Amino acid sequence: MRELNPGMLKELGLAAMKVSREFGAYLCETNQGLYLVKDTDASEREMRLAHLIKEHLQVRGMEETDRYFLVDEKPWIRWNRETITIREWLRGEEADLEQAEGRYKLGKALAWLHTHCTGLELPEDFNVFPHYQDWPGRMERQMRRIRSMGKTIRRRGRLEEFDLLFLKVLRTYETDGKEAIAGMENGCMERVSRKAQEQRAFAYGVFSNHCALFSGQRMLIHDFEGAQLAPPLLDLARLLEKTLRKNEWRAVCGQEVLDAYESVKEMEKDEKQVLYYYLLYPGRAWDLAGEGYERRSQWIPSIYHNKLEQFMEGLEARKECLYALQKRLEV
Repeated sequence: MRELNPGMLKELGLAAMKVSREFGAYLCETNQGLYLVKDTDASEREMRLAHLIKEHLQVRGMEETDRYFLVDEKPWIRWNRETITIREWLRGEEADLEQAEGRYKLGKALAWLHTHCTGLELPEDFNVFPHYQDWPGRMERQMRRIRSMGKTIRRRGRLEEFDLLFLKVLRTYETDGKEAIAGMENGCMERVSRKAQEQRAFAYGVFSNHCALFSGQRMLIHDFEGAQLAPPLLDLARLLEKTLRKNEWRAVCGQEVLDAYESVKEMEKDEKQVLYYYLLYPGRAWDLAGEGYERRSQWIPSIYHNKLEQFMEGLEARKECLYALQKRLEV
């Protein structure tokens, strides 16, 4: 956002005693506590859903969220043609995914959040699209898209360096993609999704080390604007996948996250199967290949080329890691 106007806070009854620039926003010590003031690209629907979820979590006994400062019962304010949010904050540090302590903190924090992620009641006039049944259909659509790109590349008479790498990635990971989709379709994903829908469960969306702050025994989980009506397991799957990539697919790092998570919330057999097949599915490789293909007429593909090569270099480590996790999850 542009420069913070103290007059905006004053109009809201917040007297800023100290202001610092942090998190791409303004951290304000006020007469009513610590607040983070920042602009947002989130839609009104996303912010309303985030606010309802934070209220729900508080009622359920979880107060470690960045609750909004409401203005006319809205979790945002329009100021100088910007959409601004003001939210309660905590001075803390993000967990380091490359450190065992950081992985432990995040695994437990996510499990604690998930123990409260059911029973969400939404107002009758609030319409939001549910994502309970997105898997594995989304995977199948992405696989078809990548295969189609591969066919188009093969029809060309002359293949460039990125084209050859694209085809190599497709050949290498297509089997994993097929196996993951088949595994998802064996009934485990359907049962997980059906149970989540019956429980009126929701997921944070894309949970990572950037979503939580820690200060001693205190914690703050923030930015729920990407929350979805979806199986909470989605959060753990994405956190685990990122943790493994950040640590060169060392299985012990993933196991630490799982152990921390299950010390708070034990997973069921179907959830373990879904989690394994999510990790087996080469979504990261497909994302990089697809983006690079679509931008091949620009200079940007070189970025995707380098990232795809790095992904390929970790092929053996990934295989060993998945084998170890398959045993850990008893799939």
